[in-house]
Amino acid sequence: MKLDPSILRTLSLDPATTTVSTHGSSGFNSTAKITTTLPNKTQKHLFMKSAPGTAAAEMFRGEHASLNAIHNVVPSLCPASLATGVTEDGNAFLVTDFLDMSSKSRSSSSSTSSAAGESQKHPHSGMSLAAKLATLHTTPAPTPPGYQTPHFGFPVTTCCGSTPQPNTYTPSWAAFYSEPPPASHPLQMRAQPRRRCRFPRVGHADRR
Repeated sequence: MKLDPSILRTLSLDPATTTVSTHGSSGFNSTAKITTTLPNKTQKHLFMKSAPGTAAAEMFRGEHASLNAIHNVVPSLCPASLATGVTEDGNAFLVTDFLDMSSKSRSSSSSTSSAAGESQKHPHSGMSLAAKLATLHTTPAPTPPGYQTPHFGFPVTTCCGSTPQPNTYTPSWAAFYSEPPPASHPLQMRAQPRRRCRFPRVGHADRR
């Protein structure tokens, strides 16, 4: 498996010390693990997924922004997204921090020393999932650029399954959810096959 040159450039990775291999599985993405050796001789792992088409590119842009919006509030709740774009052969890609989800890794991270190190890295890491979600949902969203007051919405389009969800800023949540999608939107045209989402809009995150 070969890593596309555009991904190497975007992440400033040295091709001589970087490898990529298939990792995990997905119903509609190709998933891989990138391993690179840093100048200080330590190894760093990244997670990448890719898919063909402009729809995938839009989906990954929304996921990139959503992951970082969540990660900025509660870093240990999700990985940081490092880059998204399109490869030289036209495939969309998304690269994030790598999370080792193996049972061996989870067992190791439960030890006192590992937990202490993780706590220093991410100040919310010692919290329960419920506490992390509570922190996320009680943290006010920043005022969008160009606005004087907080607004409900998100800076990019996100996706519900394969359906794009416009997130145009509105003064209130009531206005956001009551405003119908544009006439060209699949939910208006009733032309989107295998629609996966029952809701016409989503808010601050990718709900797939």
